[in-house]
Amino acid sequence: MLAPREPSYFLAPFSEQSWREVRAQGVKVYGTTKNKQTRAQKLVAGDLLICYISKRRVFAGVLRVTAPMRYDETPIFGQEMFPVRFDVEVLVAVDPDDGLPVEQLRYQLTILRRAKNPKFWGGFFINAFNQFPMEDGELIVELLRSKER
Repeated sequence: MLAPREPSYFLAPFSEQSWREVRAQGVKVYGTTKNKQTRAQKLVAGDLLICYISKRRVFAGVLRVTAPMRYDETPIFGQEMFPVRFDVEVLVAVDPDDGLPVEQLRYQLTILRRAKNPKFWGGFFINAFNQFPMEDGELIVELLRSKER
């Protein structure tokens, strides 16, 4: 039998509108597009989703995956389907206005320090389920918890 692994940290992108809608509904499910299904299959219960508000370029929350991925085409987020879904629980959730700006972490996050061109650091933040290094995930969670009110 395999020993349980440490939780991994994965990117969960949101628009500002979708983050507000999900928070208003009580954040029980994270969903994304059909083309992310293969990437989603690497996540397991206990993994952490770092919520990133794309146009604002801020981290705004952390969700813990509580069940394996499922595929469900029932609309749950307005008119958007987002059929690749995980049941989640909220660890941290802040308003985007109180979010943690990514650019303030330019010299702290290894994913940003590794960028070949500092002006083009955003590539990591395009795809759901890109994996953060453990130390980056831990730092983001710690800093977001300090912003909770």
